[in-house]
Amino acid sequence: MNRVLVIGFGNPLRGDDGFGWEVAGQLERRLSQESSVHILTPIQLAPELAETLTRYDHVFFVDAALGDQPGRLILTEIAEGNLDSGFTHHLDPQALLASARILFGAQPRGRILTVDGLNFELGQGLSDPITRALPEAVHLLEKEIEKILGDDPEAQAFAQTNMEVESDA
Repeated sequence: MNRVLVIGFGNPLRGDDGFGWEVAGQLERRLSQESSVHILTPIQLAPELAETLTRYDHVFFVDAALGDQPGRLILTEIAEGNLDSGFTHHLDPQALLASARILFGAQPRGRILTVDGLNFELGQGLSDPITRALPEAVHLLEKEIEKILGDDPEAQAFAQTNMEVESDA
C-alpha cells in the first residue's frame, strides 16, 4: 500500500507564506478518513523531518514563493539532490529528501506544489489571488493522492507528470 505525506510549510503570520498551512488544513479535513495519508504543518523544514520521510512512498510539499503571476500553481517533481550546503536549522525539500536517502536509505518520491505569492509581510491572512487559488490547489492534490492510492496503473503513471496550473486568480 502506498503511503502519502503532505507537508504544508511556511509561516501563517506572514501573509501568503501561510498558503501551505491552509492547503494542508483543508486536505486534512477532506481526507481525515484516509489512513494512508498524513499531513504535517511545520513553519520550516527541519533536518529532523528526514526520519519521518522514511515512512512514506510519496511526499508532497506545499509552499508559496515570490513569483510574477500571483495565484499561479505549479506542481513539480523534485529532482534527486545532494546536501551541498550541509546541515542547517532548516532545509529545502530537495535537501530534506536527500537527507532521508543519505542518512536512512529511504527514497520517497517528492513533488512540490508552489503558488506564486503576492504578500509576505507580517500579518495573518492570504492575499486575494492566493485565496482564489486555494480550492484549485486542494483539488489538484486530492486528485494526485487519489491516483497514487488507486489501483489503476495508467492513473498512477499520469500522477508522475509535472503540471502547471493557471488559476483564475
